Amino acid sequence: MTTVNFQDQHAAHPPVLDITQLLSFRLARFTAINDRNGHDWTMTYFGLRLNEWRVLGLTCAFEPIQFRDVARLLLMDKGQLSRTIASLTDRGYLTTQVAVEDARSIEICATEKGRELHDRMLPFSKSRNDIVVEVLSSKECSEFMRILEKLTAHNEMLLQGSEQVR
Repeated sequence: MTTVNFQDQHAAHPPVLDITQLLSFRLARFTAINDRNGHDWTMTYFGLRLNEWRVLGLTCAFEPIQFRDVARLLLMDKGQLSRTIASLTDRGYLTTQVAVEDARSIEICATEKGRELHDRMLPFSKSRNDIVVEVLSSKECSEFMRILEKLTAHNEMLLQGSEQVR
């Protein structure tokens, strides 16, 4: 049996004695906590599941947005995304059509009803985010967002590279 040494003497990550000290574990736990809270709030106050809110939010931010771009941004399975879009369309929040510049693609747009809901949800979501980061100073929050963006961009490149290998 071959043993692989994954230890890198030049790694920036602090020493790890158990799984709870891994950055990926901590981020996953933080995300899970916030997803649970977010789902409860969006469902209670707006009648949307968290993924529905994310799809509506991306649509309003980038409309018209192509199906594949939403799937890429959310890393969502195409079947789950199709069901989410169908649910939002059935309730009158979104419309879909064949993309103008590529007939193989689907474009998603918000309806007036969808934009009105989005415009009520965004300030609410911003206030919830303010609560999440209230233990940070403004400078710490800005630095955290900068570092998170840097890590996200780096890991997107790693993901794209690993998907090309498969």
